[in-house]
Amino acid sequence: MYLTQLRPNDVGAIKRWPSYPGELSDLDYALRSGGWLDEFPESETNHRYGGWVEDELIGFSVLNETGHGKAEFYVAIHPDKVGLGFGKILTQLIIMKGFQELHLNTIYLRVRIWHKRAINVYERIGFRKLCEVDSNIHGRAVRVYVMEIHGS
Repeated sequence: MYLTQLRPNDVGAIKRWPSYPGELSDLDYALRSGGWLDEFPESETNHRYGGWVEDELIGFSVLNETGHGKAEFYVAIHPDKVGLGFGKILTQLIIMKGFQELHLNTIYLRVRIWHKRAINVYERIGFRKLCEVDSNIHGRAVRVYVMEIHGS
């Protein structure tokens, strides 16, 4: 897998991805108009990357800088590619980019407490749970873990 900065045509392609199935359907808003790519347009503090395998865009990520040396992490995988290990690889690449190239000290995320698969991936990479909180995600009250990882 390799990373590129997201281009406008990549954003359009992501918004046309199929919907997430089953319990993952709660995550579908992230891919659509008004989702993460509209909420976090490319800027000096929003860093958006596509994850590619050969010539196929299989996921994307956003690092939204929220303070000096700190950023919130977002990641989404193409609905047809979920469960194949791409989320872990993309997360590892983005974390390395954040610490090595963007010189971040702390990267944190919010993950729904029911999303055990994602939580396990984040913990294997090195994220640690800080707390459990209520969060407003796309107009809905959602219980989430706040997790973070620190650079060396």
